[in-house]
Parts: sequence; structure tokens; C-alpha cells
Amino acid sequence: MTASPRTFPHRPNMDGTFDAICPDCLKTIATEDTEALLGPSEQNHACNAIEVESLWRGKPFYIRQ
Repeated sequence: MTASPRTFPHRPNMDGTFDAICPDCLKTIATEDTEALLGPSEQNHACNAIEVESLWRGKPFYIRQ
């Protein structure tokens, strides 16, 4: 069974660029001139498991969704 793909929220910036935010580690993983250019960075992103565990430790599951 394969994991379902993550959906990375995109945030528009004042300068017209767009950020991709990782929903697991909450880091900005890329900033590009167009949203279409964010895809490769999203596909290649790998969270640091220790940082993710530390970030979410003790938080109720519904907050993580």
C-alpha cells in the first residue's frame, strides 16, 4: 500500500511569487515565480523525521489535519 500524496498549501507573496508549505513539517520548501513551478520541489521534499515528531509530539490528532 502506498502513502497518499501530500497536498502542499501555496501562499502568494507580496512580490508576486508563491511559496509551497509542507503540511507535515510546516516549512516553506520552495518559492517560485509561478505556482506551476512549485511541483518539482514538492515531489522531492523529504521531512526530517525527528523535527516532525518533535513538532507534533503531544498534539491531538485533529490539530494535525
